[in-house]
Amino acid sequence: MKIIYLLFTFCYLLNTNAQTVTTFAGSTVGFNDGAATIAKFNYPRGLAVATDGTVYVADTGNNCIRKISVEGVVSTLAGNGIKGFADGLGTSAQFSSPWGLAVAADGTVYVTEIYDNRIRKITADGLVTTLSESTFGFTDGLVSIAQFNQPADLSIDADGTLFIADTYNNSIRKITTDNMVTTLVGGTMGFGNGIGTSARFHYPQGISVASDGTIFVVDTGNHSIRKISVEGMVTTLAGQWFPGSADGPGASALFKSPSDLTVANDGTVFVADHANHRIRRITVDGYVSTLIGNSEGFADGQGIEVKFNDPQGIAVSSDGALFISDTYNHRIRKITGNLATANFQLENQVSVYPNPTSSLINLELDAVIAIKITIFDMNGRALQSKNILDNKNTIDISNLANGIYLMQITTSKGTIYKKIVKK
Repeated sequence: MKIIYLLFTFCYLLNTNAQTVTTFAGSTVGFNDGAATIAKFNYPRGLAVATDGTVYVADTGNNCIRKISVEGVVSTLAGNGIKGFADGLGTSAQFSSPWGLAVAADGTVYVTEIYDNRIRKITADGLVTTLSESTFGFTDGLVSIAQFNQPADLSIDADGTLFIADTYNNSIRKITTDNMVTTLVGGTMGFGNGIGTSARFHYPQGISVASDGTIFVVDTGNHSIRKISVEGMVTTLAGQWFPGSADGPGASALFKSPSDLTVANDGTVFVADHANHRIRRITVDGYVSTLIGNSEGFADGQGIEVKFNDPQGIAVSSDGALFISDTYNHRIRKITGNLATANFQLENQVSVYPNPTSSLINLELDAVIAIKITIFDMNGRALQSKNILDNKNTIDISNLANGIYLMQITTSKGTIYKKIVKK
């Protein structure tokens, strides 16, 4: 079992290619607007990024919708921190546990209130109205009579159609621009692919619509990522019906209660795998890897030093940056760097030999400048660190016990990891 764990950890580390995590906004739990370092959130969840780079946050514990400018300044768009139900302008409006949100091209923000089965609408100037309100149930029709059962998230396509993860109805619903609610797929708890209502879900929570109309769904209770074609055919993109943590081809990958996802312009899907405290990446051909994150905690940085605490919301900006609702850290985190693919060119420019070795190991670089090397054990502890300036370096690891280690190599073109074996 220990060998399997070590191999998994190594495979994970190989896939963290110079992504950098920073705290975009937030500090301790609370309710405070202002600059990023003094702003406070209370269990933030849903996220959406507008075309101008503004980040919108469903600040669930504060019962309001916050916005973060590109400079990192936090303000309150709507709601006042008091749990309730009231339409109106800005802080005169009230929300009750806002959960998921989406932003349209014109700046309109749509919000789900999961426990009160409502869909709210906020205009660009902050006017809040109620699009759909009901007691819990499962009824299609005009928004005035339609019923939902704990809708957790929503997404909007280019035509203005809203797609809703109707969690406790185990279905994906849609609201068209003529205010009609219909059931797109699902409606019965289970795990099954198929067309329309023959498909089965188990508490779907996150949803995102790609530019080609394909819909991706976090099927939380089934620990999997589902895909809905424009024809309404549901397939399983990645994961199985039981929890775990494993990278690999979609059918063999494992997630643990994933909560949200987002789709980049190139079709890459990023998943907030919240119970694993990691951000996962799924390529267009269905290969799953761990982008970043290691274990529960809080730490910015790169590679294995990064920690999240129940990341439950995720959104991607037009320039490819990822924003994360680090829910139990009460912060919004930002991931930048090479998010889509491994840096194979850099990998080929760095050589480590002989490997395995009993004492000395050579590090040689081709057309790249190294800055620093750090050697970690398989538990993520830094054992040895050295600043380097030359293209050829010799590192003495004779003091290390026999076993497998990871060498983190920071260069002028990014950071990579090399497995080294002490024998």
